[in-house]
Amino acid sequence: MTQERVIIALCVASFLCSTSVKAGDIVYEYGGQESLNVRSVSPGNSGSSNTLTRCICALENTCKSQAQIKRNDGSGQIDIRIVTRPPAGLTCSGGLIYCCTNTAPHVTNTCGLREQINVPGVILQEGQSYFGEYPWDSIILDQSNNYIAGGALVGSIHVLTAAHKVVPFMNQRSDFDTRGLWNSSTILKVRLGEWNTHKATEAYKYQEIGILRILVHPNYNNDNLHYDLALITLISAAPLGVQPHINSVCIAPTGTDFTGKRCWVSGWGKNDFGPQGQYQFIQKQVDVQVLSPGDCQQRLQGTRLGQYFSFDQNSFLCAGGEQGKDACTGDGGAPLVCENGGRFYLAGLVSWGVGCADKGVPGVYVNVLNFRDWIVQQSQPRVGNLEESSQRIH
Repeated sequence: MTQERVIIALCVASFLCSTSVKAGDIVYEYGGQESLNVRSVSPGNSGSSNTLTRCICALENTCKSQAQIKRNDGSGQIDIRIVTRPPAGLTCSGGLIYCCTNTAPHVTNTCGLREQINVPGVILQEGQSYFGEYPWDSIILDQSNNYIAGGALVGSIHVLTAAHKVVPFMNQRSDFDTRGLWNSSTILKVRLGEWNTHKATEAYKYQEIGILRILVHPNYNNDNLHYDLALITLISAAPLGVQPHINSVCIAPTGTDFTGKRCWVSGWGKNDFGPQGQYQFIQKQVDVQVLSPGDCQQRLQGTRLGQYFSFDQNSFLCAGGEQGKDACTGDGGAPLVCENGGRFYLAGLVSWGVGCADKGVPGVYVNVLNFRDWIVQQSQPRVGNLEESSQRIH
């Protein structure tokens, strides 16, 4: 067993970030070591054990275990407290000592949870979502705020999107290689928590975060869009759990089957092909049914793709085929999510289609679950909302 350590860091106003600590002020540490460096440790990693140390400046006679107070001998209950030297740069006020206690860290997995928030004065039109209904939806923008792609927030610093939407921008840079494009903030950024792109009517403001790295799957094929997946690493962590309009979506366990499930795709893409198509100001949503790979191939062979078209179920899944219900131009990278037990799981990302919202012709999505291992391998720190056991989404 190895012991890992982090200090939990919060974004606070500058006047709150004082190195002089008064009675009752709390400093959290992992492992009890004396350091102010911020580390990132993924919850749930096998072979490691995290210990949360809660430290306060307190009167000496109060620096003792609650268990020792409740029981005379403390047997089986002792929560060891350590009086130790504060970390460098931190001092306790006069008459106080630096007092620490080890406790188990509290980790809450909020992935896939959402709220539907009413916006006063806004009457939703057909197909429009509630504010906060898809808090994992991400918008990839260039530095002039032009809409580039949709994406799905899958952890505090990771966004998944369709490779074909970001590769053109990566090719503009000479430092793009097989390890991805680093320091990408000069060309692209990610906006989280958006809903109305035209007016600021929401109760909570969107957040924009720069991009540290864009990594495209090594097998991506620009001709047929096989392996159409890119992993974006953000420069700083998204504020998960702080406000209800920003949250990550869950990635389902290996072996999960979405076939037959009615799921939802959301985004701000155009409502039609050609010059008549317009991007949407308020986020839209549509429910579509996930089809079996056999159905996907049969239906797509009935289009201009022809009878010899082979549907690559390793790269793709398909959904929809109902008149007027589909993702469309500009929706590339937008998440397809399915609900199970009150949580939403990422099934796919908008990739391509033949036409738009035509009867009998499904849309094609990146089959995210088939890339689960690659996502885990490339995520540092690891995406924290991956579940391990297989299940069928009912």
